[in-house]
Amino acid sequence: MRVVAPCMTLRQEAHRRSGYIDLSKRRVSPEDIVKCEERYNKSKMVHSVMRHVAEKTVTPIETLYESIAWPLNKRFGHAIDAFKLSITWVFLLLYRLVPTCKYIC
Repeated sequence: MRVVAPCMTLRQEAHRRSGYIDLSKRRVSPEDIVKCEERYNKSKMVHSVMRHVAEKTVTPIETLYESIAWPLNKRFGHAIDAFKLSITWVFLLLYRLVPTCKYIC
């Protein structure tokens, strides 16, 4: 079973070949835990959509991220928020996305 837990990076030692990273679960505040979990869940939803589109259009997923998801993250804070907005305001989303995306018909 895979466990996902928010952690804070205390230090990382780049001079070692192992790339050791020291993490702490205790130093993460409850507010940060909620924010991290929300962002993680939103990112999982975006990845699910991107993976589905990549499979259906036979397009590399990296290309979709570069042309759709990452520009939406910059403009709307998170791509899933833009996807939700597009349900009611589809023309607003297309107007903002068209200059960076060539996959819209």
